[in-house]
Amino acid sequence: MNNQLQQLEDSVNRLAAQFNAATIENRQLARKITLLQQQKQQQLADSQARQQELIKKYELRLLQIQESLQHQVSELSAEKQYYQQILDATSEEIQRLLQRLPAARQEG
Repeated sequence: MNNQLQQLEDSVNRLAAQFNAATIENRQLARKITLLQQQKQQQLADSQARQQELIKKYELRLLQIQESLQHQVSELSAEKQYYQQILDATSEEIQRLLQRLPAARQEG
């Protein structure tokens, strides 16, 4: 019976040691999970910050392009108006010159 008690005590000690080892491993895994979750959250925050930065850069560049195009449109409109005025003035001058031509030359 002493032998059986000794075996039982050894079994209980082994189970207690296994339980303690499992408890330690469980704590280590819990810490690792917590660390991984924190790293995941940090990576997500970093990713979102980079995304926001890229969006702001894109929006700024888009605004610059729009302003540049608007400036070009304004310049081209002014240039068109300038040439239209020259064309109108030239047309009027040609009309005056045609009116000064003798009638015989206009008919023939």
